[in-house]
Amino acid sequence: MYADSVASGSASLAGRHYKCFINCHFRRVEKLEFVPDGFNWARALLTIVIVGSAATGCGSATDTLWSATVPSPDRIWTAQAIMENTSGPGNNFTAISVYLKRKNEAGRGKQVLLYSQSSIPWRENTPPLLMTWLAPRHLQVTFNQLPNFDAKITNYAGIDISVGKGSISTR
Repeated sequence: MYADSVASGSASLAGRHYKCFINCHFRRVEKLEFVPDGFNWARALLTIVIVGSAATGCGSATDTLWSATVPSPDRIWTAQAIMENTSGPGNNFTAISVYLKRKNEAGRGKQVLLYSQSSIPWRENTPPLLMTWLAPRHLQVTFNQLPNFDAKITNYAGIDISVGKGSISTR
């Protein structure tokens, strides 16, 4: 009884590398595999796992720190102020936005004011601004200290939006 012995080797043919397994007893090729140059399956799999793991953690999270909603006297409009903190890899940003929304409108409405909270210090449980409807078509937004606005609309859909400095007390 002959013991089968297998030898292996590699060869290049037409610029492609092959790995072959030869049955020495019967002198025939048992298996022939194509092996690309420099390709490492273990390294490729590890790269996919690392990139996939990193990509799932790259999203940013947004938390609402404070919000207030004030309806207009005629109840047609609603003013909403929201302080949100967005954080993720390489960023941390706190901003305050004021939105105007018509009754029964979906979503937040139209953003009429936006500023970065870093321009004014904020104490937790203290409102950063006060919204008051002076008339059904006039919204007054009051701050203890006026911020540097990133966006400011003074009239939207016939509603005047005024900004001023004044005393804001906790309710």
